[in-house]
Amino acid sequence: MPACNISETTEYYKIDLAAPGLQREDFFVSITRYGLLSISALHNEEQGMEAEEYKRHAFNYECFNRKLLLPENIDTDFVKAEYRKGILSFWFSKTEKPYMKRASVIIVY
Repeated sequence: MPACNISETTEYYKIDLAAPGLQREDFFVSITRYGLLSISALHNEEQGMEAEEYKRHAFNYECFNRKLLLPENIDTDFVKAEYRKGILSFWFSKTEKPYMKRASVIIVY
């Protein structure tokens, strides 16, 4: 399971997920109307002639599914998501009152 960091400012929540060895196209991210963030990845790495033999291979995620319950005071309609240098990052803007969530898919840039 990939490690996850969550930070908070006065304006937004930020979630960073360590997922090295993947491409942004490998991620499927969605939010349920109950505020559950679902992050899935599926990476089919083609084994070439130069494939390395590892005794232990701990930092390559070919497939995972991670779920996080989001706070009630975020706007799920405008979420920024990007994958850069092995870190998948999300920014969720805060709202003053609990926000009516609706199911949505998030595109990773």
